[in-house]
Amino acid sequence: MHIIKSILLSAIVLSATLCSAQNAPLKSVRHEVTSSHRQKKDKVKRDIPLANRDFTHFDAGMAIMTMPNLMDDFSSGLHFGVTRACNLARGKSPFFFQFGIEYNVVFNTIQTDGEVWSEKLGNVALPVSLLYRSELPRDVFMDVSFGPNFRFNCVGECKANGKCIDYFEDLCARGYQFGLNVGLSFKFPRFSVNYRFNPDLSDYYDAEELHREHSRYDPKAQSKTHYHFLSLGYTF
Repeated sequence: MHIIKSILLSAIVLSATLCSAQNAPLKSVRHEVTSSHRQKKDKVKRDIPLANRDFTHFDAGMAIMTMPNLMDDFSSGLHFGVTRACNLARGKSPFFFQFGIEYNVVFNTIQTDGEVWSEKLGNVALPVSLLYRSELPRDVFMDVSFGPNFRFNCVGECKANGKCIDYFEDLCARGYQFGLNVGLSFKFPRFSVNYRFNPDLSDYYDAEELHREHSRYDPKAQSKTHYHFLSLGYTF
């Protein structure tokens, strides 16, 4: 019995040794292929001019919102955004397709009927742009972008003395707006200074629905919002 166990143990050790010997060349080939692919990828990236490389951009800064047809003043707050830009010709063109996601929140103080109301508006936007990059001296780039903007309003409220008005339930605010996205950025090349203008083409309030619920409101009133963003950014 002892002899049989020794024979089986020897067979197992021999089998494991043979498998290891067979897999060693395969692992070596895989490592060489992976290393070669990585080297080719790094070489291709080095061959693409810095100005034409794909990039990811994060920015944060100040947001200003106006509603020219309804408001004489403006609301101000914060802006945070992340965008991804892909070269349209794989590194051979100054044109990029750019898309992203951002969160904007603005605040305002409204005085009416002897009360002071605190207003808060928040939204998530999905800007899509065609970006043109111009190379300036000292590795500074000027980016100009233009395209559509899709805005999803998620916060709309006004509070005073324990009272709260929900803009969506009480004033027929829309949950979605469509507009334009125009931008100008200077990149240095990692850090950037950015300005963006988002004029919405659709109204914030559904005026006809609001008039049906509250007849004192004009059914033809326009409530298009205009957003201005001034921010600092970092490019990955």
